[in-house]
Amino acid sequence: DGSVKVTFNQPIDPQSAQTHFELYPTGLFGRQVAGDFLMRENTLVFTPTTWLKFDTTYEVTIKAGVTSTAGGAGMTNPYTFRFTTVPLPR
Repeated sequence: DGSVKVTFNQPIDPQSAQTHFELYPTGLFGRQVAGDFLMRENTLVFTPTTWLKFDTTYEVTIKAGVTSTAGGAGMTNPYTFRFTTVPLPR
């Protein structure tokens, strides 16, 4: 499964979550990864439209401003994490 999952502590507005989500390979020339979004309860599921590169570190950012389904001011701070894909099989 090549999807990236982000779980929130409350139901999130799907459009808000999509607008505030970014996935980039780290480095100087990384382009944002394109993909499809799905909300499953409190979890945003992002599935890239192409395979992620082997042995590459990616950074996910959820920008400040994501709102819940109840509305309100939204997240006050961004949330960022990194992960590295598996090496090329030998």
